[in-house]
Amino acid sequence: VTLDVGAIIVATGLEDYDPTEITEYGYGRYTNVVTAIEYERLINASGPTGGHVHRFNDDKQPKRMGFIQCVGARDLRMGNPYCCSVCCMYATKEAMIAKEHIHGDLDAVVFNMDMRTFGKDYEKYFKRARDKEGVRYVKARIHTITEERETGDLTVRFVDEEGNVNAENFPIVVLPVGPTIA
Repeated sequence: VTLDVGAIIVATGLEDYDPTEITEYGYGRYTNVVTAIEYERLINASGPTGGHVHRFNDDKQPKRMGFIQCVGARDLRMGNPYCCSVCCMYATKEAMIAKEHIHGDLDAVVFNMDMRTFGKDYEKYFKRARDKEGVRYVKARIHTITEERETGDLTVRFVDEEGNVNAENFPIVVLPVGPTIA
């Protein structure tokens, strides 16, 4: 069959990685650990909160948000040693949107192994987020996320570039998961 078309769409059968496999992140156990897709639905004007960022357990607006890179990618334990090529910019965009939606000072922190900003003007967008909008990037490997039962706040424990173990608390942690082959 020969067709005269203007575009071809290839549906590859990708789906979002299921982060429940990485039990130390608490996805599925802790209410305020969400995937980026869930977060995007939350901040959508037609979403359940009318486009306002609120925590799931108490409807409070967060003052801090953590974003964790490479969830399910670049991880030999999960069988995905490759970079998914979308999470770096996905997390940066999500952090920028959070800062726009939450008026005032939101501390948005992106935990990453390294930033891979390879597309057209991606490096400019990353630098704008970091240098002008105040998104903080922390090179680290996440060790665990735990929840404080009374408040629902989350503690992210991580190992930094120097090998030091650190911890930071967040009302919400977003997991910008990469795609996997269906």
